[in-house]
Amino acid sequence: MSSINNFNQIEWQNRFFDSLDQVISFEEEIVQTQELDAPLFQKGLRENHEKKVHQVAKDLFESEFTPEELKHVCFAYTGSDGRQEKLSPYSSPTELMLVVRKQEDLSSELILSVKEKVKELVKRYPTLFYAEVEVKCLETDKLMTFKTVKEERPFPTRALDARYLIGEDNLFQDYRINFFQELNHLSNNQLLKKFARNAVRPTVSVLSKTCAGQDTSHVDVQMGTLSYSTSEKMAKKATKYPFLRALQYKLADHICKKVQQGNLKEEEFLQLPASIVERIQWLADKHLLKMRPQEVQDIQKAYVGALIWFGQAQKNFEVNKQKVTAAPAQEIQQIAQEINKFCKTAAFFA
Repeated sequence: MSSINNFNQIEWQNRFFDSLDQVISFEEEIVQTQELDAPLFQKGLRENHEKKVHQVAKDLFESEFTPEELKHVCFAYTGSDGRQEKLSPYSSPTELMLVVRKQEDLSSELILSVKEKVKELVKRYPTLFYAEVEVKCLETDKLMTFKTVKEERPFPTRALDARYLIGEDNLFQDYRINFFQELNHLSNNQLLKKFARNAVRPTVSVLSKTCAGQDTSHVDVQMGTLSYSTSEKMAKKATKYPFLRALQYKLADHICKKVQQGNLKEEEFLQLPASIVERIQWLADKHLLKMRPQEVQDIQKAYVGALIWFGQAQKNFEVNKQKVTAAPAQEIQQIAQEINKFCKTAAFFA
């Protein structure tokens, strides 16, 4: 492993986040991501997101909507933005949600106008916002599911990762409380089992096959190569699917189960941190993850490493149409081993 003696992480992060329009380069100063301070990196991610995504989106909404229009609705966003993990403008657009309280609100003249205006807004800023705005009604909709054109799929990560943007803040608080209550309702147990079957297990399976060298479509751990492409029938997203998704889904499933088991009360649930790095520490501190301090640090660093190399591969593709990014094989192997260990160690989730 390369030495990073006298390495100033804050200085490196400032360059990292201030050069979002350029391809990240480790050539001038090689950084072993396992040696980074993961919570410090996440702090930089959060500050960067607050300035370059959250505040930009909030300013746009404030310029487009009147206080009266936002009085009985709230807008939130989810995904990597909700987790405050967006690395660059080449990342996927922000996924917005419009939340209303009652079914009758959806047919009110004011909220119909709001829906039309937000449709126009996302059309004008396609690189900032995803084209479809998910609408959730607290009175009638299940918050732990995600509606597609074909079906309604259980995806508790949508609500788990949601973050308030603008509008009635008490409405967003009620959104989170309603989601917590859904998780506690026995009738929704089958939805969580379906999420485990259709989302958690397949991603953990891809992780296992990638670590074993049986699946090299996204990451070749022996060669240290990361594949990224959006033009092929099956998109390749480097560390996103085999590493990041596996850990995100496994952790989300665990949090939902702890709520169901009564080990995570509503007041605590509402304090759940946004980012994966902070969630791991928070859960371990509350003994909801049975991990020693060193094990917590190891998985936090592995997750941050997977994030950084995802950003590298994504930018290389978007800027230079480079489909394969070379990374230090030993580092990729360490990241893979730590995330695989986390997802496969049942004792952590006891």
